[in-house]
Amino acid sequence: MSEETSEQLDIMPMQIRVIRHICKVYGCRSCETAPVTADKPAQLIEKSMASPRVLAMLLATKYVDGLPLHRFETVLSRQGIEIPRQTLARWVIQCSEHLQPLLNLMRDRLFESPFIHCDETRVQILKEPDRDPTSQSWMWVQASGPPDRKVVLFDYTTSCAQEVPLCLLESYRGNVMTDDYPCSLKAKWAALMLHWHALTNCMASSVNSRMSAMSSVTSVVRKKACLS
Repeated sequence: MSEETSEQLDIMPMQIRVIRHICKVYGCRSCETAPVTADKPAQLIEKSMASPRVLAMLLATKYVDGLPLHRFETVLSRQGIEIPRQTLARWVIQCSEHLQPLLNLMRDRLFESPFIHCDETRVQILKEPDRDPTSQSWMWVQASGPPDRKVVLFDYTTSCAQEVPLCLLESYRGNVMTDDYPCSLKAKWAALMLHWHALTNCMASSVNSRMSAMSSVTSVVRKKACLS
């Protein structure tokens, strides 16, 4: 007889385990030398209970999937693991220190491109030291590279002044494209032209700015017509 085959999608729930490292201690009974303990496996964060897999999942969940730390804390809590978000945040910071060489290489690759897209976006930090919760901060994104080797870097600052892009792209010699936001206008960035070959504006942003300006002019004309 024949058989029928059907397929069904299945997902295995998260599995959490404890890895125990046992280090042997050796000593010589016939001499007075101190005992010697075998080395433990190298860890990304010394004296931390987080394995490399935990740290990789933490970073991917936060920065790739966009899941905040307090929600990842809840995910672990459902599995019976209580790790406060403060500890998770410390792990993220410690991992970033190890990833700095990779970031440097990415910035070198960014500067090899003849064209860089640069944009700034407002962000609000609620519990930043020595700053009011309503203060505005900025996340600067710089993107370049061919389609198969894209480079995208994010830099956090508390200002959108022209000194910020000058610092971020100080050693860059190429073309920079920005939007039409006031802090990115060519008039304000004129000093930066000494460093870059060209500074161009996004066409869509420029058109939107002109449309807004035309709307304002139209409103003024209509108001004057009504008054006359």
